[in-house]
Amino acid sequence: MEGVFMSVNLGKLSISNIVLVAAVVFSLVLCACNQPGDEGDSSVSAGGAKKPNVDKKLAIAAVNGVAIPRARFDARVEGEFAMYKSGGMELTDEVKRQAKRQTFARIASDEVACQKAEELGVAVSVEAAKADVDKVVERMGGQEAVMAFLGSMGGTIKTMDDFVDWKRVELTRDALIQKVGEKATVDKEALKKQFDELMAEYEKNRNEGKPAVMPGGSFDEFVERQLLQAKLVEFDKYMDGALTTAKVEVYDPDLEGAIEEFVKNGDTMGAGMGGSPHGGMGGGTANPHGGMPGMGGGSPHGGGGGSDSGEGDGKDPLSSH
Repeated sequence: MEGVFMSVNLGKLSISNIVLVAAVVFSLVLCACNQPGDEGDSSVSAGGAKKPNVDKKLAIAAVNGVAIPRARFDARVEGEFAMYKSGGMELTDEVKRQAKRQTFARIASDEVACQKAEELGVAVSVEAAKADVDKVVERMGGQEAVMAFLGSMGGTIKTMDDFVDWKRVELTRDALIQKVGEKATVDKEALKKQFDELMAEYEKNRNEGKPAVMPGGSFDEFVERQLLQAKLVEFDKYMDGALTTAKVEVYDPDLEGAIEEFVKNGDTMGAGMGGSPHGGMGGGTANPHGGMPGMGGGSPHGGGGGSDSGEGDGKDPLSSH
């Protein structure tokens, strides 16, 4: 699931900070939600003007009547291939086939998420995304610093406009997670017991000279992290349903059944967020010791995230906060 309204924060944590590091590299490949003017778009979500027909020569598929431009799909696939190569993976025919199917499923999932966010009134505007990006640029010391950082992560974000669209999608997904997870609750009494046990274990191990893992932050922050995880579970179920009922027309036989496979494998939590344009919501469960999935509460973008020991500032270099 790939448009800025507001950045969603729980205490010092943003939803963005729960994405797996691997998902970040994925996400640095162009976003999924259509914008007016996308090549091959027939019916544009996120406020774009509707058009009557999908041009199948320029589109890889249509999701609820919204075309997924073939050019975007190809760019995303090439970005993933490049990532595989940089990791030393051999690009066999089967690896390429699976990469294409997973990439398509993520793009379609992102598009569905953006459509649902629009329906629920939480879609993020390009203008708000630009405002958020301006804050990032100021905090990082200029556009050159931002683009250098993005370039070091790989992917297909090559311009500031690409970055704005990435932010738009990430924050749209953040807002959708919050909206869908409004009714999520946690048992504070049970969490207090768990937190106290973790603290006691930490003190015991430290006194005995053993490796000690300290719960990051205060009890209130611990509760916030668990509440966020509960919201993500609700979001996962919501997206499973949305993808299952979505009308998807695929114009490439090799991509048939990719979305069904995506849902069956439980990959919706690992798709876009934060969203993220190439898959932002990194899968995984919250670390009870204070870290979110990935780098112990660290940034999905490789920032100075806290470790399991509670060290680090947990700041996401691409966040405006």
